[in-house]
Amino acid sequence: MSCCGQRRSNFTVRPPVARPTAAASVRPARMPTPAPAAQSGGMVALRSVSTGGMVVRGPATGRQYSFSATTPVQMVEVRDAAALLRTSWFQRA
Repeated sequence: MSCCGQRRSNFTVRPPVARPTAAASVRPARMPTPAPAAQSGGMVALRSVSTGGMVVRGPATGRQYSFSATTPVQMVEVRDAAALLRTSWFQRA
């Protein structure tokens, strides 16, 4: 018969897990806010060459820009504009 103490070394002690309270679960999730234009270096007017509408997310800032047939020109942050201009969908206005 083996001693129960031999298997004690196989067990690890884990700290208790904190459970969220009811008040914590009702709080809305925080969305990251885009950096202000003053910190990024400014804005550039871009025109969508597409005839339909599209919503694109800026790769640098995460901001969404909505282009449509009625509003094909939008002000876009410089950091996002550089990447968007490399596609065939946009040109400087």
